[in-house]
Amino acid sequence: MKEKTITFDKVCWHDAVFRGMNIDTASKKGSKIKLLLNIYLNEESQNRTSIKLIFKNVEKLTVSTDFHELLDNKNTGNIDLAYITNKGYTFNLFGGIIYIETQIEPNITLGD
Repeated sequence: MKEKTITFDKVCWHDAVFRGMNIDTASKKGSKIKLLLNIYLNEESQNRTSIKLIFKNVEKLTVSTDFHELLDNKNTGNIDLAYITNKGYTFNLFGGIIYIETQIEPNITLGD
C-alpha cells in the first residue's frame, strides 16, 4: 500500500504539535532528520493527523527549545508556523525554534 504524501507548502502548520525528532548522522549519503508532528490537514479539520517529515542531506541543524513550554502548549498546538527560506526550513515553536538546512525538499507522509 502506497503512503500518502503531501508537500510542505500545503500543510496547515499553525497549531500543529511537535512530538519528536530523530537524527541520523551515520549515513554515507548525508545526515537525515525525521520530525514527528500532528497537523490539521486543512483549516476546517477538527482533528490533527500524524505526519512524518524526512529531511535528507542535511547540512545544518539548529534547535533551541524550552521543553516545559512545549509541553504546556501540546494540547493547543506548540508550532506557531513553518516556512521555507532559500537555504532551508524553519519551524517557529511556542518555546523555541527548529532550523534545518538542506537543498532537498522533505518527504512528508501521513502516519508514523
